Amino acid sequence: MGIDPPKGADRMFTYQHADRKIYVPMEAVDKYKKAWYWSDYDSRIEGYIK
Repeated sequence: MGIDPPKGADRMFTYQHADRKIYVPMEAVDKYKKAWYWSDYDSRIEGYIK
């Protein structure tokens, strides 16, 4: 994933396991958690260091 959250779609991860993590660059975690569509999955978003 990039620093800027890509556009998403309604329920884009609905059919994924509820405990599956979404890894994004550490410096972008807050952006993803606040971004439209992505904010629905804020508890699953985790950062990683490049």
